[in-house]
Amino acid sequence: MTTDGRQAGYSLLELLACLAIVGLLFSLGSGMSELLSRERRFQAVLDLRRSLNYARSSAVFMQTQVTLCALDQWGECARNWYGRDYAVFVDKNRDHRLNEGEALRIGHWSADRGTLTWRAALRRRYITFKSGGDTAQNGSFYFCPQGSDKATRIVVNRAGRNYVETAHRRVC
Repeated sequence: MTTDGRQAGYSLLELLACLAIVGLLFSLGSGMSELLSRERRFQAVLDLRRSLNYARSSAVFMQTQVTLCALDQWGECARNWYGRDYAVFVDKNRDHRLNEGEALRIGHWSADRGTLTWRAALRRRYITFKSGGDTAQNGSFYFCPQGSDKATRIVVNRAGRNYVETAHRRVC
């Protein structure tokens, strides 16, 4: 097609500039996706650490034992946190079950975050903080984000403190 006797179209320089812009946008998009994924992982770990710290500080402040665990459909402590509610509660009768009037905080571990499993000494499905802030056991949470090969381990020591480290993916 011609206009005023000249060929219509784009020059090579215009096409290269357009391709450079499209390439730049694609590279930013993939980087943004990784950034959002990393932020979701960080937020999930932060939420769990907040619950651990809340349970520990509540035990010290109230001078009583406080338990943190995932709940099954009957309100008993479960080992797997995947898609479950969890609770921080004062276990007055020490049955490791959330009873009326014991809850301090209840949350939900959304299944779209990934799997979260608690593995502890003595194979307990819960973690209990004593009035001094220490625990009768040590253990680790293993967080395996959905669609990621980066697993995270949140370690809880006998003093009741927690810290985060990278875990091997094979734990998931």
